[in-house]
Amino acid sequence: MSAESTPPTARRELGTMLRSLRTQHELGLEEVGAAIAVTPGFLSRVERGLRGLGDDKAERLADFYALPARSHRKLRQLARLARQKPWWEHAPVTREMREYIGFEQAASAITTYGSIVPGLFQTRAYCEAVVDRTAIDTPDEDRATTVEHRIRRQELLDGADPPWIWAILDESVLHRATGGPDTMREQLTALAAAADRPRVSIRVLPYSAGAHPGMDSRFVIVSTKGDHGPELVYVEGLSGARNLFKDEDLARYAAAWQSLSALALSEEDSGVLIREAIPHS
Repeated sequence: MSAESTPPTARRELGTMLRSLRTQHELGLEEVGAAIAVTPGFLSRVERGLRGLGDDKAERLADFYALPARSHRKLRQLARLARQKPWWEHAPVTREMREYIGFEQAASAITTYGSIVPGLFQTRAYCEAVVDRTAIDTPDEDRATTVEHRIRRQELLDGADPPWIWAILDESVLHRATGGPDTMREQLTALAAAADRPRVSIRVLPYSAGAHPGMDSRFVIVSTKGDHGPELVYVEGLSGARNLFKDEDLARYAAAWQSLSALALSEEDSGVLIREAIPHS
């Protein structure tokens, strides 16, 4: 555990540690859960970094795995830090957004499509311009808070174990003058730089693709699993945001993503298009 550990990173480190221990012992969730008197679902959420772990359960796990003193101490420290509420649990946001941020910050993989730059890649000026035009009837103070939260969420990208991110952007993102030339110059330059990050793929869906499954939607698919299987779909629009968990919804959006992926340009060609769209000084 590093000196910069936070509740979200502690949850992920704790989950990784417990999953590794269980795998090493060749045990299933049911076996370990039964041994320490928790459900397999509870243990799965801990291993995926979605929740913390009480001292009593941490001690039962340490005894069950017969951990040496150093590992025992690390497990106890991680469990205590992981139980602390992260910043979004105190933030004045909707339940849906709080739930989504929790998944996002624990994600192993994020897949997104839309007609605006994804929040994790937005510059402050672009974010302010988007919020100013889309947060209808929202007080200025709340708009400023939304911007601060979105920028803070980007800290995820600089963590020790960032998620894999696959983003497909409608070509209109590159040409819609959001916030003016200076804002677009900064944003598209930042977007091109983001595409060079490890674990990040940014592709453009060109106008020439014609009609497609995402024309009337923007969505984010999130996974906290090792195999990157979808767990949550976040959709947002004028009527608000929703988190979808049903298998049929996950399958529908996963299929839509596959269709969009088949139509999108390659990463290399997308990078060329992004750089060509950057306004000249």
